[in-house]
Amino acid sequence: MSLTQPFLAHLSGVFHAPCQAWSRHDGAMGTGAEGIYCGDERIVRSARLSAASHELRHVSTQVRSASEVAFIHVLTVPADVVDPLVTVHQVRRARLDGIEEELRVSSALGEAVGVSLELVLGLDRTSMDRVKNGDTASGEPPRPGEPTWSWRDEDTRAAVSADGGRVTVRGSEVALHWEVDLAPGDEATVRWRLRASDAAAPVVGTAAAPLSPPVL
Repeated sequence: MSLTQPFLAHLSGVFHAPCQAWSRHDGAMGTGAEGIYCGDERIVRSARLSAASHELRHVSTQVRSASEVAFIHVLTVPADVVDPLVTVHQVRRARLDGIEEELRVSSALGEAVGVSLELVLGLDRTSMDRVKNGDTASGEPPRPGEPTWSWRDEDTRAAVSADGGRVTVRGSEVALHWEVDLAPGDEATVRWRLRASDAAAPVVGTAAAPLSPPVL
């Protein structure tokens, strides 16, 4: 079976060396070159955001900069009108030390509503060279006992945390879960973060401000 290099033109990406994340336009990851990379290795192969009891429908993608993108979803919460009254803004940012997201849940309902969100990350340790050569299937992924692990050796370290939620390790997956209770017309924001580092990387990123172009 011949392999084909995966295309990136149809994907959304955020970048801050040495980390980057590639996803579909709805923010999900799971096929081709999609995933979260640290240096020359993919450390997360899949990411799936869902809401219990409600369907999460993607409606818009907003690229704000090279390091930030927002995915706008609506929730199919029963209401007296057909217009979507509960939205989820999934804002993804690339940082020097990893990838972070904020999930802002907003309600225009006239009554209180509870929203249960879950994000499942599938771990990986596939080299970028393998992915570029079309061998995008995950090899033997890490199976940590806690949400802190090394994906290659002691030089590498990754950790997942959830602000306002709980983190559960399930084999080669890390699941993050939040219970969001909203009053009428209210909104709430929860966050999660993946920190990743590779002490053996040949180059490192910088937190310095970008250079300003000269004024001619």
